[in-house]
Amino acid sequence: MASTYTYIARSADDPRRAAILTLHGHRVSIEPAAAPGYYLMAERMGGRQGTFGRFRRMMPWMMPAGISAMERLLHQDFRVSDLMVRTKDEGLSVSAWVRLGGLRLLPVTMTWNRVDNPDAAQAFVQEVDRRRRQAGAHRGLPGPLDYWASWLAGGMATVSTAAWMVVRAREASRATRSAGLRGWMARLRR
Repeated sequence: MASTYTYIARSADDPRRAAILTLHGHRVSIEPAAAPGYYLMAERMGGRQGTFGRFRRMMPWMMPAGISAMERLLHQDFRVSDLMVRTKDEGLSVSAWVRLGGLRLLPVTMTWNRVDNPDAAQAFVQEVDRRRRQAGAHRGLPGPLDYWASWLAGGMATVSTAAWMVVRAREASRATRSAGLRGWMARLRR
């Protein structure tokens, strides 16, 4: 079995903001170790009125669906080639792409301004880079063709270009028909 490497990213400012990142072979799993950020935000808001107060009152029935959706996104193995990990000063940024049908659909991003162990974060970044080099070339499509958004934009451009060409052809057809009819009527008058 491939070697595993586990790093626990925890905020130095708020220890409840944490995630467990486990590398196994050329894959990575991400497990939130605390409640999602939007739930913690609602807890800090307390009994405030207005939009935030309404949001907090909706939480009991909204939270299970939100947590379930987040867990479904994160409870999958990501390719190491789809993982971008960066450190800056004492912070850490982790971004992993969720794939659908083999193409990149959306990124899952987690950022900590200050982690409790910056040296371990840097070691994790180096390990990810090492495994990415070991994995070799990315097996997806090249460049922008690896994203659903590119295919969607390309499809929309193709459809709009085809529609524009049909409209232009109809306009040109009408112009030649009316000129042809006028010319035919003019010849009859002679």
